[in-house]
Amino acid sequence: MTLQGPSLLTPDPAIAEQPAAEQAAAERPLLHLVLHTAKLLEDHLRQAFATLGPEAVQHGQGRVLVACPEPPACVSQAALARRLDRGPAAAMEALDRLQSKGLIVRHPSPFDARVNLISLTPAGLSARQHVLDIWSRTDALLCSRLPPGAGEALRGTLEQLRDAMLDVASSAAC
Repeated sequence: MTLQGPSLLTPDPAIAEQPAAEQAAAERPLLHLVLHTAKLLEDHLRQAFATLGPEAVQHGQGRVLVACPEPPACVSQAALARRLDRGPAAAMEALDRLQSKGLIVRHPSPFDARVNLISLTPAGLSARQHVLDIWSRTDALLCSRLPPGAGEALRGTLEQLRDAMLDVASSAAC
């Protein structure tokens, strides 16, 4: 059997001509860069949320608040779990914490008593706004560190990457 195309062991001539630092970056997997960047962003957000105080919501809880519609609208617990791409147990745990803080209320659907509906309280709506403010400041910080226009280009690229991974996940589930 013959291999077509360059062997994995054969150096790429385009990489061989680059300076050592650029060569090392080119050889590092893209996945490493994406995961490392995600960890740095999570660390930044954890610090930003810590400034709100020990009783405030954490970043993961903030995602739940943002996924909830503004009052008077509500969302089913199952639909909220799907929006967050979480399993029912993980969603239940986050909702229990938010409810104990008085940020959400649960009530049975008037149409189906088996369905729990989630609504934000006034305190939950305020906490949701704090989350959105932190996210907005983080977006501004990210864009301030990039060349003009690169933030929007990055958003487009990340949306394409997310959509591609959603396609991979949905085709793997079939």
